[in-house]
This record gives sequence, structure tokens and C-alpha cells, in this order.
Amino acid sequence: MTLKNRIRALKYIRAILLFILFLLSSNVIDSYKNREKQIEILQEKITTYEKIINLESHETEKRDELLKFISSLDNFCNYHQSPRGIGLKGWFLITLACLLAFIFLRGIIDTKLKLLNQKNAHET
Repeated sequence: MTLKNRIRALKYIRAILLFILFLLSSNVIDSYKNREKQIEILQEKITTYEKIINLESHETEKRDELLKFISSLDNFCNYHQSPRGIGLKGWFLITLACLLAFIFLRGIIDTKLKLLNQKNAHET
């Protein structure tokens, strides 16, 4: 692999690394929003359970209706809890692999450039 091809590969890896970091940040933001939604759902469940506790014993229809509402909240909470696509750990591993490749190629290119500069300095 020539020095020119290595420099080109370094540019491509840098672009890929920036793209992956962008995806990683959007994944972190998405998971944070999902956690916020889960907290809202849990708070709604708490208030609904409090309503059920405060109901009279003869209000079974209202109790059943509130229990159905809670079960629908459970389904909604499970939807926001399920991982979709590559998880956060996967993105970190992909980013780490690209970063190590970037550092490795950068080190190779730097040493080649130093050798070329030393060679040119000895020739002059």
C-alpha cells in the first residue's frame, strides 16, 4: 500500500468515524428520550393505581377500566424499552474499532513521512 493510498484510507476512515460518532450521539439522545417516556408512563401508572385504591368497592366497572388502562401503559412501556437496531454497546465497539484503525493508520503514515523527510534531509 503506497503512502498516497494510506492517506486516502485515513481520510475515509476519518469520515466514517465522524459518521459513526453522529449516529452514536443520536442513539444516546434517542435512548434518553425513551427513558423520559418510561418515567412519564410510570408516573401515570402510579396515579392510576392511587385512583384504583381510592375507589369504592361497588365501582368495579371503573376499576376494570383503569386496570385495562394500566395494561395498555405496560404495552407502551415495553415498546419504548425494547432495543431496536444496534445497541449503545455495539456503537461503542464500532467506534472503538474505527478509532483504533484511524490511530494505527495515522501512526504508519507519520512514521513513513518522518522516514521520507529524513531521507530527503540526508540527500540534500
